[in-house]
Amino acid sequence: HAMVFVCIVLTMATSYIILRQAGHIARVLGNTGINVMSRLMGLALAAIAVQFMLAGLTEALPGLKGGV
Repeated sequence: HAMVFVCIVLTMATSYIILRQAGHIARVLGNTGINVMSRLMGLALAAIAVQFMLAGLTEALPGLKGGV
């Protein structure tokens, strides 16, 4: 349980720091950098969504695994 708690605290701290520095990060990246990052994050989110869907389908329909 301690490791989960530590991970949660680290995630909270990282999120706080990033959100606190959002204005500075936006100035550094500029409009083009923000657009690029938005598209990359969207691509990553789509990849995660596809992985979840495939995992759910193979769980629901075991015949899709291709094994014997």
